[in-house]
Amino acid sequence: MSKIDPVYDLVLLVRSGHQLLRLDTEEEEQVSALLLHAADRLEKRLFAWTRVRGLGRVDLPGTAYDTENSAKAFRHIAASDQPGLDHFRDLTAHLGQDAVLAVQMKEAAERLQGVG
Repeated sequence: MSKIDPVYDLVLLVRSGHQLLRLDTEEEEQVSALLLHAADRLEKRLFAWTRVRGLGRVDLPGTAYDTENSAKAFRHIAASDQPGLDHFRDLTAHLGQDAVLAVQMKEAAERLQGVG
């Protein structure tokens, strides 16, 4: 990403067809702000997921029912007709341990290809 305008770089990646991006950082708040600005430029909704809360829109209270489990959250995204950016916080630790999760992430990305 460019040090000049990371929002521009992120928007460019999304518009180029990248359905899944991995952002490794300890600065979660900065990533959240970056994604919020990118979603605004793309005119898409921003969703956030945590193991405690589940998956929900950042601009609305509450979350989708029973999405605290990352696999269920990815199934929800794959079935959704709402294009948006989905921010999964602290998911990296689980990626190498769960083969089913990796497949569900891939299916969700493929399902969203060309949506929105």
